[in-house]
Amino acid sequence: MVPEPCRLPSERLSGTFKEPMYSVKPGRGPSTFGVIGAVIAAAFGVIWIVMAVSIGASGFFVFFGVVFVLLMIAGGIYNFYNATASNRVSEVDIVSSATEPDPLDRMLGRKPASPPDTGVENPDRFCPYCGSALSVEFKFCPACGKAIGPAI
Repeated sequence: MVPEPCRLPSERLSGTFKEPMYSVKPGRGPSTFGVIGAVIAAAFGVIWIVMAVSIGASGFFVFFGVVFVLLMIAGGIYNFYNATASNRVSEVDIVSSATEPDPLDRMLGRKPASPPDTGVENPDRFCPYCGSALSVEFKFCPACGKAIGPAI
């Protein structure tokens, strides 16, 4: 469980705080296999180019092979970096709607989703999962049902 960052009550209620951003990063194993796959695919691309030139195929087929090899080299570099670097490139960023509203809501004219009302008048804290208002005595969020850690 990720603990809720310390916030002033005025920050919680006014929405001036910045929600943390979480990233989903590829594993080192899949990235290593991505490097191996890129090397094999690039070798196939080189064989494609050699065969296309040797049989006198049109320039389109040679060009296709060159583009294919270049894409495999770029993919191999990306996967090699993610397999070996200490700070990998994230594939997906998970942010709250308070930090980065969903542009699809705006395009469709929908109101952004708000946390469910839990009936707490002056909240002591907020659920780190759904953002619902909580009292200090709550052990579980009444909106999403997840276990809540001790108040910070």
